[in-house]
Amino acid sequence: MVILTSAEISELRALDADAMTSRCVIQRPTLTNDGMGGRNESWVAIGTVDCRLKFPNIQNMERIAGGQVLSSASVRLAVPVGTDLKATDRVVSGGKTYEVKLVPNGATWRTAIYAEVTALNEELRI
Repeated sequence: MVILTSAEISELRALDADAMTSRCVIQRPTLTNDGMGGRNESWVAIGTVDCRLKFPNIQNMERIAGGQVLSSASVRLAVPVGTDLKATDRVVSGGKTYEVKLVPNGATWRTAIYAEVTALNEELRI
């Protein structure tokens, strides 16, 4: 069994951080009463962090809503360890909005947070 020291983990985190060449704004939903017994959802920016978007195992998904075809593409987002990122958040990077679908926790020796995000209403073509 290999045990990494704190210094080695810090060095690996720094290497991963160097590869995060983009910036992203993390948005979190807030609900307000609409005065008629319902709620309105709005998105509030809670922070900006370095990030990297990766496109492994590209999966295009289409669904129909409101009589129109909505397309989304699954992507992988890397942000620094310690970033407050939740599976209910959205991320905006490069003028595109992504919904966070999965934020894994419990990984040992984490050098970054790798979350699964979905590009909203956008197809990836290769």
